[in-house]
Amino acid sequence: MTTTTSTRGTIALLTAALTLSLTALFGVTTDLADQADGQTYGEVVAGRRSP
Repeated sequence: MTTTTSTRGTIALLTAALTLSLTALFGVTTDLADQADGQTYGEVVAGRRSP
């Protein structure tokens, strides 16, 4: 039982870490792509502004 719980916890932790990593990577990529457009990742998440 302890092993199962530990394994689930580990998988959950790895999944969370991977998700955060991908989110951070996507944020940086979006920042670079949107620099020409004058928008940051935060602004994209908040909702695109009208030009």
